[in-house]
Amino acid sequence: MRRLFAMTFVAATLSALAACDGPSVTPPIDFEAERFAEGERLVQNCRETQCQLLDLDGADLEDFTDISDLTHVKILMVSYTGFDDLSDISALTGLTELHMRGTGVSDLSGLGAFPNLTLLHASDLDEVTDYSPIGGLSRLTELSVGAVQGNSISYLSRLSNLKTLLMEFGQIDDLSPLARMRALETLEISGMAVSGDLSPLARIPNLKQLSLYDIAYFGEGGFFDLMQPIEDALRSRGVEVSNTAAVIVC
Repeated sequence: MRRLFAMTFVAATLSALAACDGPSVTPPIDFEAERFAEGERLVQNCRETQCQLLDLDGADLEDFTDISDLTHVKILMVSYTGFDDLSDISALTGLTELHMRGTGVSDLSGLGAFPNLTLLHASDLDEVTDYSPIGGLSRLTELSVGAVQGNSISYLSRLSNLKTLLMEFGQIDDLSPLARMRALETLEISGMAVSGDLSPLARIPNLKQLSLYDIAYFGEGGFFDLMQPIEDALRSRGVEVSNTAAVIVC
């Protein structure tokens, strides 16, 4: 009985001492480390399975040259990661899709390594000042791209197979290259400043859908007055037109 009492007393004492230490504290989660660990796991799994799609969105890598041997990959997704240099993946010449929105890439000349691209998502690239290398991707059918102030979009008219185009964030001073895009079917312009002649929008030969969102218009005349005959002409051709309220800049 004395032994049982002693054991009970010791247990109670230890419990009381633990209570004095306060509640246990869960260590903070290191989200950055988790992203890198997830990236490494995804790469290793892709290497083992010879995957064709490598989705690193939401993950990250310490060094993107680590995936340069994954030449079996056709679709690469590295949006919102630390990816910043196309030369790191230049060996992946078989890529058909590249998603790199919101990365640190500043030089697009490396796109020449990927002649088979049919889809490119390259918006939110704050460091890019020259988008013209995209014009060399003749097989593109879908493009999402930003536009910096004063940067010409003339390169777009070289994309003879492009069917879907999203342009967002930046400024367009000349829309005329759009009228020369014979394959273009879907055009969305979002969050951009636009100036000059709007009539090229009505002259895109095979357009099926036009969406304009949050446009700031710099030009003579009222935006809605200028757009109304354009929208009427497009709708008469069966084009679906969506136009949210624009910010008119005098």
